[in-house]
Amino acid sequence: MNPMQNHHDLKVRAGRDIRLDLWLAAELDTSRSSVRKAVKEGRVFVNGQPVSKAGHLLQEGDNLQVEAPSLIHLTPVDMHLDILYEDDQLLVVNKPAGLLVHPSGNDGEPTLVHGLLAHTRLSAGSEYYRPGIVHRLDRDTSGALLVAKTDRAHVKLAAGFQSHRFLRRYLTIVEGCLPFAFHRVQAPIGRITGHPFKREIKPEGRLAISDIDCLAYSEGYSLAAVRLWTGRTHQVRLHMAHLGHPCLGDWLYGEKRTDLGFKGQALHSWELQFTHPETNRLITIFAPPIGVMEKALLDHFSYYHF
Repeated sequence: MNPMQNHHDLKVRAGRDIRLDLWLAAELDTSRSSVRKAVKEGRVFVNGQPVSKAGHLLQEGDNLQVEAPSLIHLTPVDMHLDILYEDDQLLVVNKPAGLLVHPSGNDGEPTLVHGLLAHTRLSAGSEYYRPGIVHRLDRDTSGALLVAKTDRAHVKLAAGFQSHRFLRRYLTIVEGCLPFAFHRVQAPIGRITGHPFKREIKPEGRLAISDIDCLAYSEGYSLAAVRLWTGRTHQVRLHMAHLGHPCLGDWLYGEKRTDLGFKGQALHSWELQFTHPETNRLITIFAPPIGVMEKALLDHFSYYHF
């Protein structure tokens, strides 16, 4: 939200009996606790009336207004940053799993943006609370994230992502043995009616193409590299689940398991290839796996070196 605005105006496009806290958390890319806090503070209205319960059931056509709290504070926070590449225009950081990319409310949780602000200047970004952020990774996804330092660089890099000109490849550990060395999945992705954030494969969905290379198999798990030709929400996770081999730790599209120590999806942004916004030089960055992903690879796929 722009800092000059004082509210969000939203409309429920489809579905019925949807919990307000689930729907708003997905729409505003925030936590349910932040939504509950907004409800408690009397800042959430449905069809012009204040809502008293976070579990209020929304219906198709409902109009919501969420009044903003005080502006999100972007106080720099010193933190360790694994910088893979940096120049005057941009940088690429290896984000750990469990770290939010940017804040969405004044809940006091440090995010990657807070750490980046302590390290360098950043572009204005598309929203005041996400300076420098050209694209995002989910909290539980680790790996390479491209960050813009100048507004000029931001515009050019964002255009590259939106037109799918940049290469993005992920590593994932999935359940079972993938029965192929290479496979292309072309399966359109769309929203699930009545669900706040889950997606599904559906004929009327948006085009989604992934190239999947099975790299190895070990003890009931497969290691795969997934190249995205499009950038749909949850694309890797959905396409792997569509094949019957969901990402480990992916409670949304697979079983709620903690195999190999994963408490979220076993997904790592491994490779970024993009054109530099000023020099037009092609840059390729590989992000070494970190955290629980690194340990799982060392323990079960040690013959691969990333």
